[in-house]
Amino acid sequence: MTGTLLPATEAAPTTEGPQAAEGHRRVGRGELVALAVLVVVPVLAFAVPAMLGHSVLPGDDASQNFPMRVLVGKQLAAGHLPLLDLRIWSGTPLLAGWNAGAAYPFTWLFAVLPGTAAWAVNLMVMGWAAGLGLYAFLRANRLGPLAAVLGASVFAFSGAMDAQVVHFGLVAGVSWVPLQLLGVLLLDRATTRRAWCGAAALVAASAALTLLAGEPRAIDVAAAVSGPYVLWRLWRRRHEPRAALRLLAGVVLAGVVAGCLGAVQLLPGLHAVRQSQRASKTFNLFDSGSYPLSWLLLLLVPNLLGGSGSFGAPSFFASYNLTEVTGYVGLLPLVAAVALWGRVRRGRPWPEWVAFEWIAALGVLLALGGSTPAWHLLIRIPLYGGQRLQSRNILVADLALAVLLAFWVDGFLRRRQVVDGARRARPAERWLAALAALGALSVPALALTDTRPLEHVLGVVHKEGLALQLRPWFLPSLGVALGVLALVVLGDRLPRWWRAGATAALVTADVALFALTSLFLVAPANGPVGPLGAAAAADVPVGPTVPVADLGVPGRFAVYDPGLLDGAEAQQAGAPDANLLAGGWSLQGYSAIVNGTYAAATGSHGAMGAGQDVLSVQAVADGVLDQLDPSVLITPPQYLVVAAARAKALTAEGATQAPVPAAGQRDLTAGGTVAWDLGEPVGVTAVDLPVTVSRAGTLQLGLERASGQVDWLPAASLVPGSQTLAETVGGVPGTGSGGQDGPGARTVAILARGTAEGRTGVPEVRDAAHVPLDLDGALQAALSASGQWRYLRQDGPFAVFQATHPDPPVRLVALPGRSLAGATVTGTTGPALAPWTVSVRSTQGAVLIRSVAAIEGWHVTWQPADGGPARPLALERRGIVQAVQVPPGAGTVRFVFRQPGFATASLLGVLGLVALAGLVALWLFLDRRRPGSEPVPGPTAR
Repeated sequence: MTGTLLPATEAAPTTEGPQAAEGHRRVGRGELVALAVLVVVPVLAFAVPAMLGHSVLPGDDASQNFPMRVLVGKQLAAGHLPLLDLRIWSGTPLLAGWNAGAAYPFTWLFAVLPGTAAWAVNLMVMGWAAGLGLYAFLRANRLGPLAAVLGASVFAFSGAMDAQVVHFGLVAGVSWVPLQLLGVLLLDRATTRRAWCGAAALVAASAALTLLAGEPRAIDVAAAVSGPYVLWRLWRRRHEPRAALRLLAGVVLAGVVAGCLGAVQLLPGLHAVRQSQRASKTFNLFDSGSYPLSWLLLLLVPNLLGGSGSFGAPSFFASYNLTEVTGYVGLLPLVAAVALWGRVRRGRPWPEWVAFEWIAALGVLLALGGSTPAWHLLIRIPLYGGQRLQSRNILVADLALAVLLAFWVDGFLRRRQVVDGARRARPAERWLAALAALGALSVPALALTDTRPLEHVLGVVHKEGLALQLRPWFLPSLGVALGVLALVVLGDRLPRWWRAGATAALVTADVALFALTSLFLVAPANGPVGPLGAAAAADVPVGPTVPVADLGVPGRFAVYDPGLLDGAEAQQAGAPDANLLAGGWSLQGYSAIVNGTYAAATGSHGAMGAGQDVLSVQAVADGVLDQLDPSVLITPPQYLVVAAARAKALTAEGATQAPVPAAGQRDLTAGGTVAWDLGEPVGVTAVDLPVTVSRAGTLQLGLERASGQVDWLPAASLVPGSQTLAETVGGVPGTGSGGQDGPGARTVAILARGTAEGRTGVPEVRDAAHVPLDLDGALQAALSASGQWRYLRQDGPFAVFQATHPDPPVRLVALPGRSLAGATVTGTTGPALAPWTVSVRSTQGAVLIRSVAAIEGWHVTWQPADGGPARPLALERRGIVQAVQVPPGAGTVRFVFRQPGFATASLLGVLGLVALAGLVALWLFLDRRRPGSEPVPGPTAR
């Protein structure tokens, strides 16, 4: 019945000969419908929004994956290899950093297409590879078109594959795994050299694409799926040693070819990891992001802990991230995984689907990671053990469940209709399915009646009133569970067409409900007022956010917003890695790895993943950042000023904008001046400054405007002891009420000077709305201690501070015991902040400092001005930047970056391409007409 989506009935022979196999290769109407679904859905999901100006760029894709791929395209279009990114981390490997996917063939489209068009094509290729690849694999297992398209759809269009689109490299790499399974299956069935070569080429090419996608986790997933499947096929051939050897040889050859092709990403990438902040394998790193065992209930009810926030529903409220714990592929796949065991018969060969039962279990185990007693064994697994966010391995289980669904649906649709009085076939399968459906039904039913037992199991406590808000949103899950129960209990009483329609409708509705409630944000409710509250938020209108590169201040910039209070606006400002699109050079980045020494010194990336808009406060205070030629620091005012009414609550929550009392305290010295930054213009009406005086004297408060003008209040006499200097602002020009010089002339900093000595407490100011504000944000002391930063302006919700005396991009310092007299930099070529060549003249030699991160791979040569031979110079680390000792005289210092491991990897890649081309050529040109040139499939147990 190749013209329909339905398979043959159960009465058909299970052993299909060559003619039946040939029949399966004919493309009928049902096949065309299935293929159309798998082709059209990615087009509607990704191409159409891009054409309408709304490219699918969620989360990390917008801030990291898309900008880095655009950069790769620009470098390729300019004729350069995409090895280095100078615009983030003060210079970091691009190819070896993984996230750019610089060696992934479809990334190269960014060199010839507009960025959004290339991105849409990449997304569609991902969807097509996942959907069509798994469909082909399921059809090769002789499943009907409807079963195959349902299995392919739940894998490609739901679960972690959809949720993890935000991490494009991951889903791009995993999308090729179904083709790896297909290649292994064809290798096992190959009876001719031509078929064997073609299958080996398919395995090699698809595995290489996984390696090149730029995501180590995708490699883990591929190994966890394809590896056990290879072992399964070998076990099936245990009584046929020649066939098993032929399969093993094909897999080994394909693996070697794939390894050679993928070496261009693997070798540089692994070298970069060894130099990075994640070089050490620790339990804390391995355990971070592991699935809590009880959270596997989310595979039954995806919004059990809140969803995407669509239609005003409560958003995910647990301590983790909804994207990272989403693996829901529907209830029917879970029921199918249980029900299939009812088909096992004693004395008969193990069915083909059994392998995927074990693969699903392996996926769950890997996702649990550090939550299992076996963590001390799992952490020793190469590559996998050195990574975090183990929950992403739920992709393994998702793929296996999709395959199990297809096998169950195929058998379910092959049954003949049961009429009244007739005995039902396979009662064990039906009972197992009913029990599994009842189990799935119990979770939303319990959540609807009383959430307290589930709260105890999940280890969370709903906030007050949240449980009642959540309950209506469990009704869709309850409805799906009831539908599944009805289908498995009563489905075989329906005619086959009705049964097929009910199955397809149920799976489609389940996937759609998941997408609306747990994946996409549709018609969200109004969000809460910002962290300072309505009064403070209304005090100063927030203007538009412009890219930092457009502020007109040269040099690198930094963003301090570890709590991502204004994440969306930070992207508009060009926070890394969006600066690759918006312009500007940053001393931070958002790629997964960065040089470990650089990360430790700047605090710009933690091993546990904290790497977006973070900095070490100490690095700001002690001048470490000055080495990198910083010009601008932007931060939300909440890291400088904390609304007094919220201070206690923020401290209890451990929020990143919580008050830090020590940050607001200052030491007073006679004749000295101390300052507190407000982070935005504020109409100050009163200032209270607690002071502990050790030496009597005077103290005078001043209010600094954005222009730099300071309005000093009358000085007060202080005596030894603790007291509070309370000043009401009224008579000072520019701060009183009324007129253009009234509340409009805002204060950006509070100053204090005098002859008294001692230590202040935390100042409290009141704005025009009489909201008390404490000047003890986490960044408050660092800006004051460095003496480097002064308030410049506002950029949307951000305070912009400009460096007053940054180090220049290149500079000379004297050698020990020698003079720098007469030494000068006479010229540079290349980018101003990271010149490729520097012309130097000195009489006694000097040390040239270049404000680029000192990472492995840089090579330096000295070319004398008199035309003598060039010679290499030793590159040293001075703090966190590059230093090189130049000889006396005039000459040019040339900096060249050569990625460690790239030369060897390139050679391996060429060998891999030759080998792959050879396999493809043999597949194309070996005699197709030889008798028996096509494999004859054997029996398949369903």
